[in-house]
Amino acid sequence: MTVSRVISIVIPVACVVWFLLAVYVGWLGWPRIPLDVPASDPDIIAEHQKAIASHVATYAVAGLWPTAVVLMVRWLKGRNG
Repeated sequence: MTVSRVISIVIPVACVVWFLLAVYVGWLGWPRIPLDVPASDPDIIAEHQKAIASHVATYAVAGLWPTAVVLMVRWLKGRNG
């Protein structure tokens, strides 16, 4: 196998592993409402929803940036010859 063939296999596998690791870490740190606050309070619910949206956005970017970089490098390499 050539080096470029090995790299074309290793890089996507590493991106998938990174994504799965980000999903796992995001799942471990999922925002929860503590038991000592009223879960039926509309302000608490709104803050919890904002925390969830922020959490999902943060871990989506963290999980997908390596894939985006690889795709951008491949696109630039293909465009420049």
